[in-house]
Amino acid sequence: MKLHALHFYSLVATLLFTLGLPVSSHSEELGTVPLTFEESLRSIGYPGKFGIASKGLKIAIVDAGFKGLDQWLDQLPEVKKNRLKINTYRRTRFETDIDHGLKVLRIAESVMPEAEFYLYETGLSNSALAQLMPLYVEDMRKKGIKFANLSLGYNQSPYDEVDPIFHKILRPFEENKIFAVMSIGNERDRYHTWTVNEIEKGYIKITAADSSTRYSAQIYPAKVPYALRLFWESHPDDPPMTVILLQQIDGKNHIFQKVTSDGKVQKHDIAGQQAPEPSHGKPGEVYIRPVQPPLEDKPYFLWIKPENSPENFMGREMTLVADGTRLDIVGGNDGRKSFSVYSRIEGPYILTAGAFARQAKSRNIAPSDYSSFGITPEGNTVPHVLGPGSFVLSDGTKIQGTSYAAPFITAVLAVAARENYSPKNVAERISTHSYLTADPKGPQRSRYGVPDGSLILKPDALGVKLSPNKIVDISHRVIGNEIVFSGKISRCCMEGVEAKIIAMIGQVVTTNGQKSLKAINGARGTSVFTTGARDYDRLPVEVRVNASAIPSDPGELIVQFGIEGIDGNWPSHLQVEKPYVFTLP
Repeated sequence: MKLHALHFYSLVATLLFTLGLPVSSHSEELGTVPLTFEESLRSIGYPGKFGIASKGLKIAIVDAGFKGLDQWLDQLPEVKKNRLKINTYRRTRFETDIDHGLKVLRIAESVMPEAEFYLYETGLSNSALAQLMPLYVEDMRKKGIKFANLSLGYNQSPYDEVDPIFHKILRPFEENKIFAVMSIGNERDRYHTWTVNEIEKGYIKITAADSSTRYSAQIYPAKVPYALRLFWESHPDDPPMTVILLQQIDGKNHIFQKVTSDGKVQKHDIAGQQAPEPSHGKPGEVYIRPVQPPLEDKPYFLWIKPENSPENFMGREMTLVADGTRLDIVGGNDGRKSFSVYSRIEGPYILTAGAFARQAKSRNIAPSDYSSFGITPEGNTVPHVLGPGSFVLSDGTKIQGTSYAAPFITAVLAVAARENYSPKNVAERISTHSYLTADPKGPQRSRYGVPDGSLILKPDALGVKLSPNKIVDISHRVIGNEIVFSGKISRCCMEGVEAKIIAMIGQVVTTNGQKSLKAINGARGTSVFTTGARDYDRLPVEVRVNASAIPSDPGELIVQFGIEGIDGNWPSHLQVEKPYVFTLP
């Protein structure tokens, strides 16, 4: 059935869709200007010019494609090529035309020039990810990888529960104790969220960020396939919802498509075509994909109309999403629901990263105009942190995206948390909003701010941030051939971390009147003390040391305490109020 022309009411917001990257109405507030590499390091407080010290780090990059990797490696100078350590995992399974992963690698290699990188290419579907991710993460664990950069994104209604498949994709990271720094997405200008506060002649009007509601609804056709999605907070008694796509030509309305959904079945009515088969519908969602090119180079218009009782939608939120193109609202678009569904999954081994850049006029640092953000239905602000995400590469290529901010955040946290701290807890402790010199407000600032890279060169200042880290009330007793040490640990930032307390005994020796401490080989004991808590405050611990390694009549002995990972990595000292000196009977 063909659609008939409808009288146009000036009652919806202007929606500008373009394939390019137009200057948005909030460009004065947000970051749009790329940074040089040196500027990027300084923007997170790191004073170096050649990257962050990263010797010994193993970093995984999980991405949809690394096209051009071999060619890029071939053209590198021999010195750099010999220094680079790049490993791939079954790349031949998915050969794509996507080079996004290569760009992430180029940024990561510049930020962490001494690190070793492991590349994991994924399929593009969620089902493929759910199958591959456990295999990939298990491989990371076997290789000793502790950090992974992920570029994952998927648009789901911000009002629905998270599909279990997304938990399945990310769960292996927590199970294998590998920390995932995940880019939050570049969807800010593809989303608009508003609260319905005006209805005219049965049509829902769209409210812009500046609270204005009287403007025409214009959608400029993209030159590639794209789609529109309308989400809202659904109620069981919602009437069917219709979205209408049309053009005005010579004062007449030409309707291209009507899509109506009752929450179970979605029906499509397309001008000039036999009606296609109904498709599956979801409560609180209408999906529309333009199937015809515009009649002229003029905008589409979009109308939103409940079948009945439109007043029932007053006070409810709606979100309009453009897949595959940009969305711009006259009066300002509000991207506060633009976070990927992955960003709603909280866990001790997951951190979401957004991006910042410079403002065009003031040159201040502000959240990037593309960087997704928001407050999830669970009440959590995302992303957790921000990093530099807009660059000009050495070959002149301009790139931008939250994926490119992730390596900077990974580098800082990998160094700051290496002494068996939780990187997520450390991010909260060492991040600051002061690096956002534009001083933005609201959730776009991110939950914690920007990880302070200056602290990784200031161990004393870092220690203050990551305090307490001590053991008190130390005592000992001898049971058979064992010395049993007791004490109480206070230590921060341990969420999800499995660690051991170490007790190491040394002998006090006097040489030329000077006392010194001599290590006793074998006089060492460990005990697992972690219980899954985030912070420990005077947690009772006990460590047993075999006394057989201690020489006879040793005189004064001193015990020192430390923390190490379950696998023995990165042992570090626990502070004591004063040395614990003792003797054996």
